[in-house]
Amino acid sequence: RATSIKAKAISSFDSPSPAHTEASPQDKGERPPLLPYHVRRTASQELPIYHLSKRGGNLHQTRIRKVEGDRTALRDELQKVLNLQKENVLVNQVTGHVVLKGWYKEEVKKFLEERHF
Repeated sequence: RATSIKAKAISSFDSPSPAHTEASPQDKGERPPLLPYHVRRTASQELPIYHLSKRGGNLHQTRIRKVEGDRTALRDELQKVLNLQKENVLVNQVTGHVVLKGWYKEEVKKFLEERHF
């Protein structure tokens, strides 16, 4: 008898109430575009875009982490949108990071948010 009461109490907490769920793009009438890549957010729900300074501060880079899927497609789109030369946007095949020469954090953030990441 005690287990049936416990089961009822647990089952009432299994599904979140509609008031606490976050609206998805489909609920807003927007559909995220189908892209060959996906950029996951960090644990604090931020986009994983970072500024780096190397070589004593002379080399500025922007790194995009947590890229899944076709990283070269993301590289090519960023190259076109930011009007960068091919050698200034690289994909590190070992880590899976997309690295841009220069500081472009705000531009990349806007680019990814427009694509619903």
